[in-house]
Amino acid sequence: MKSTFKRNIQISFGLSLFILIVSSAASFFSINALLDSSRMVGRTNLVIQELDNVTLIIKDAETSQRGYLLTGLKNFLEPYNGIRLRALTNIKHIKELTTDNPFQQKNVGQLNNLIEKRISYMERLIDLKKAGQPLNLRFLQEGKDSMDEIEVF
Repeated sequence: MKSTFKRNIQISFGLSLFILIVSSAASFFSINALLDSSRMVGRTNLVIQELDNVTLIIKDAETSQRGYLLTGLKNFLEPYNGIRLRALTNIKHIKELTTDNPFQQKNVGQLNNLIEKRISYMERLIDLKKAGQPLNLRFLQEGKDSMDEIEVF
């Protein structure tokens, strides 16, 4: 009778220990998955923030360009100066953040092309204004269209 009782206690203890180990392992894997998800969400938030920064940089440049085109005063171009470097620095950072995702890498490349295109339209219009030539409305429309494409990103 004593040995049966002792055996039942040993089986109960062994089963409890097994359940505790399985529960601990499941908790460990669950916590690791949660931490990975948290890191991914953090990185996604950084990408979104950098994309917002690119859009803000381009909008600031547009505002600066518009002020110069309307007034001809070069002090309006101060925010515009260095735009290419600032925008491309942000795009480079986005590219670094998305190295593990080929689809996003492709999108970053497309965004980079759109930014370059938009900046070149702005430069053409500024150059026309500096040269005292009339503004080309086609460039204005193409610039607006390229900005609309950028905002989709």
